[in-house]
Amino acid sequence: MGRVPDPDFYIAGFDVGVLPSYFAGEALPLAVIEYLFYRKPVVATNVGGMREILVEPGSGDAAGLLTALDPATQRPSVPALAAAMRRYATEGPLYAAHQQTAFRRQSAFGLAGCVEQYEALFEKVATGAQPLAQLPG
Repeated sequence: MGRVPDPDFYIAGFDVGVLPSYFAGEALPLAVIEYLFYRKPVVATNVGGMREILVEPGSGDAAGLLTALDPATQRPSVPALAAAMRRYATEGPLYAAHQQTAFRRQSAFGLAGCVEQYEALFEKVATGAQPLAQLPG
């Protein structure tokens, strides 16, 4: 879609968000976070931090389907992406379950969720439960 003045308008009209990236450093793509805020299940390639974003810690519930890169080209596999999208079109219970998980996962990436995670980290560091990384020098 590229850069648009009002992405919310378009995302609200999606049934599924898709991110076919092959960049191994894809740590926290804003597009995927936006899809979660709109309760949109995500079809994405399994690169970077996608699994950590889409899979709920503890329960293992998913907010999307991950596809592997094509082994020959190391690019997104169009047939695998199409198959994942087809699953959402034909498996209503799967779509509904991933939609519910998307709603729960989005809270981890909102302001309150981020503040909560930082507070927990700072508490661990302050009490010595989480050692600081050793800096060179």
